[in-house]
Amino acid sequence: MPRKNNDSKSKELRKRAEEMLLHKQGDTAGRSIADLEHLIHDLDVHQIELEVQNEELQETQLELKQVKDDYADLYDFAPVGYLSIDRNNIIVKANLMAAQLLGAARKVFLRRRFTGFIDPASMDVYLPAPQEGARHGP
Repeated sequence: MPRKNNDSKSKELRKRAEEMLLHKQGDTAGRSIADLEHLIHDLDVHQIELEVQNEELQETQLELKQVKDDYADLYDFAPVGYLSIDRNNIIVKANLMAAQLLGAARKVFLRRRFTGFIDPASMDVYLPAPQEGARHGP
C-alpha cells in the first residue's frame, strides 16, 4: 500500500478519534495531579501497545504476502493445467500451463464459460462433475 494512502488513512483516523473524544471528554479542571499522571501513564502504555500491535500487523502482512506469492507460484508454474471455475462455469483464473496446453494466452479464457471449450460430444461427461464438486466442495 502506498505511503501517501497510509498517511491519508492515519489522518482520517486521527480526525475521527478526536471527534469521538470531544463527545466523550469530561471536565479535566477538577482532576488531581495524581489522576492526570495516571492518565499520562495509561496513554504511554497504550501507545506502546499500539506500536507493538502495529509491528505485529506489519509482520503478518509480510507473511501473508509471502504465502500469496508462494501460492501464485505454485498455481502458475505447476506442471499441470489449472482452470479455476466459479459456480456458473465461468473461468476466473488459468495458470500458465493451461494456457500452454490449450495454445492460447490466459486472457482468452478468463470470464468465459468453460463449457464453451468442451467438445459437445463430451458435454454429458463434464456437466455432472461441477454439480458433484459443488455438493462436496468448500
